[in-house]
Amino acid sequence: MTLKIRGSRADCAMACAGSLVEIENPYNENTDDTRLGTAKHEALAAMVRGDPIDVGAIADYHQVDSDEISRALSYGRQAWADLRRWYPSPDAEIKIRGAVTEGTADVLSVSYAAESQKPSAISLLDWKTGWSHDEHGYQLMAYADAVRSILGMPSSGYITA
Repeated sequence: MTLKIRGSRADCAMACAGSLVEIENPYNENTDDTRLGTAKHEALAAMVRGDPIDVGAIADYHQVDSDEISRALSYGRQAWADLRRWYPSPDAEIKIRGAVTEGTADVLSVSYAAESQKPSAISLLDWKTGWSHDEHGYQLMAYADAVRSILGMPSSGYITA
């Protein structure tokens, strides 16, 4: 049996390998915090794509506070204004499944040189909308490895994360 690690669990797996073992009472994704995080990510994905954002509708659907989504969107817009140049062809909420890890890249940009099948540049981003201020280097490395295993190493020799 091959074990695939979700990129979002890579930091935890590196800190505690025992966390990879299935537990009797699995994580409950239907909590106030997870619904709020999902709603924030939905709004941020729409922002990256340039789609209209109806904060009220997103809040109603996920049963969360629209002010929290608006606050995350405000911070996201500020961050995106600084980071956008590193993502020339961005898309949002991209499912990736590599040789070792799988997950969802919040933002993924893949650029190709003219008439080339090999990417010239790959950039990915993972929004952190909570308040912990933790770094998530292993998660970003897991996503970078998954994208590399799918598309190959870009000719630049780097994956920006």
